[in-house]
Amino acid sequence: MTDESPFDVTASEKVQDKDLPMIKVIAAEQGQRCTVLGSEVCLKLTGNDTHGRLALVEYLLQPGQDTGCQIHAEEDKTLYILEGEIELHTGEERLRAGVGTILYLPRHLPHRFQAGSDRPCRLLMAIIPAGLELYYRECERLAAEEQAERDQIVALSAEYGIRLM
Repeated sequence: MTDESPFDVTASEKVQDKDLPMIKVIAAEQGQRCTVLGSEVCLKLTGNDTHGRLALVEYLLQPGQDTGCQIHAEEDKTLYILEGEIELHTGEERLRAGVGTILYLPRHLPHRFQAGSDRPCRLLMAIIPAGLELYYRECERLAAEEQAERDQIVALSAEYGIRLM
């Protein structure tokens, strides 16, 4: 029997990036809250926290709320349904997803999702790589500065590799 801990690592296995924290803890009530195109969003992890590798966002859709059809060129999204249910549309395909369901949406996939009609839907969205959270902040800024017109939102979206349809 050996006295080595399973957590012992060699120097070559240690994190190479000294600026990257080993652990980041975000309590349930923590995060940067903003409103994005009518949806409540809480940025839990941003690219600043992960050196651009990942963003983690809590998303709240009100009953019946629809994200509209969109295509992302820069990032993949993975959704984990925490409360309620959504209906996901990808082209001709439609599926309902409830609590505990995980949905993977690769970049370039046209998609939209809508909360069920009887209660809000809360989900956790992993965004790889990070960057979409910057778009969320810009959307909120644009909405706060002026009454954002659809063409302004479409132009901003295009800057982030998002096509709204």
